[in-house]
Amino acid sequence: PRSTPSNSSAASDVYKRQNRKKGRYKMGKKVKSKERSTSNMEVTFERVALLNALKLMSLAVAKNSPKPVLEAVLLTAAGGECTLRATDLEVALEVKVACTIKSGDRVPRSGCRLALVLPCEQLYQAVARSDDDEVTIHKTDKYTELVTADGIYQFNIIDEKLFPDKMFGFNVSDGIKLKLAEPQAAIGKVLCAASKGPTRCALNGMLCEFVAGGINFVATNGRHLAKTIFRDKGSTVKSDTRCIISRRTANVLAQIEADEDTICRLEFADSHIFLATAKVYLAGLLLDGQFPKYSDVIPASCEHSITLNAAAVTKQVQRAKILEGDEEVISQSDDWVEMPKEASTILSPIPYIIPLQLFAYHMAVKRGLDPDKPRNLAKSITVP
Repeated sequence: PRSTPSNSSAASDVYKRQNRKKGRYKMGKKVKSKERSTSNMEVTFERVALLNALKLMSLAVAKNSPKPVLEAVLLTAAGGECTLRATDLEVALEVKVACTIKSGDRVPRSGCRLALVLPCEQLYQAVARSDDDEVTIHKTDKYTELVTADGIYQFNIIDEKLFPDKMFGFNVSDGIKLKLAEPQAAIGKVLCAASKGPTRCALNGMLCEFVAGGINFVATNGRHLAKTIFRDKGSTVKSDTRCIISRRTANVLAQIEADEDTICRLEFADSHIFLATAKVYLAGLLLDGQFPKYSDVIPASCEHSITLNAAAVTKQVQRAKILEGDEEVISQSDDWVEMPKEASTILSPIPYIIPLQLFAYHMAVKRGLDPDKPRNLAKSITVP
């Protein structure tokens, strides 16, 4: 069964703060004390650690899937550590978080094991809205509860046997050993050129080309091309090996938080890419198809060159991107006005002129000018 109502507004009500007092909510309604079951087991997390893990897991869950389990995260707690897993059958992600497990008598247990399948997005929103240092998840006979200082959120139980685990557990101990920050930096340089289309074609991914002493990372959308080389003298992968990583997999890899000295293992096998650190495991399906022969469009030599200040150029490019309506730039802006993109050619001046008039008004007020008395405007009409 779904853990949230099909009505999106009702689902969002589950996490609304109706008051600052401690309340109990189930499917958007207050839960009476007598409806609560006795807690069989519970697991306690540091809120910030769990929140960061769920934020990363949200990149691997499916969106609007007919299978609720693909929108959920599997929590398996044992031995003072909780393993979170999420997958949409294209990308699989596993993160380990420290925790404390208690049995029904609220006594810490070292040999207890607790497994839960909870909706990732709703769980993340509930944890994000809490101000506590710690949050506790209770498993009862009927449902699962997330307990915070100002509310108790209840989720229906999803059978853990329904969770797909075929992309987990691959041994990457024989993979390439390197610092995680190095491939992340290389991916960050070229991922911007990959196509953002919804299909799984070669242009929607990033080419990894193993050459002597390193790996070429290349991405193109047919109009732009970006290439960088990651030097790895210790690579054991055969030269001339080529594979295409999906944009989603590359984006998840780039979002993994780690120290500069964090060591990872990278492996390509069975049409998958696998990456593992001490706390994170990532698996992603490789894309099929032929990547374009990019070397034909890269000049062998440059007759003309120019030296620019990188910081100054980056600043000007970021300013120019605002005109394109880039969602990432808009999300970082303090104020912005979204205009209709499908307005009629004849009627488009009507909605477009309104924000310009408001902009002119507020700029005049800030400059100390009277908007009702513009200069060079005749207030009288002469009739011959």
